[in-house]
Amino acid sequence: MVRRVQAVGLTLSGRVSELSAGLLGDFNDLPESRTLALFRSRAGEAVKPEPGRFTFPADEPRREIEYVFFAPAAAWRARDVRVVDERVASDHRPVLAVLDRVSGAR
Repeated sequence: MVRRVQAVGLTLSGRVSELSAGLLGDFNDLPESRTLALFRSRAGEAVKPEPGRFTFPADEPRREIEYVFFAPAAAWRARDVRVVDERVASDHRPVLAVLDRVSGAR
């Protein structure tokens, strides 16, 4: 519940949709959660390709819980998004996202 309250506060403040910002990392949340739906409604997402989007656990990934969001959505384009095959550094696999600034975007 705390996570949802924080997400609502962040999006209602206008920060997610007005600033040039990224919000990324281990959300420990499933793709269909209400919290992630809220971020998706206000920001762009660097979507990981199928198959290979799962990040947890690192040794045999079965769940997607790492995400990359950016705002404003129209100002950025995800050029390359992938899960890195790293099983030792963490219990999660890292996500690599290369974002390009859209020409003329504010």
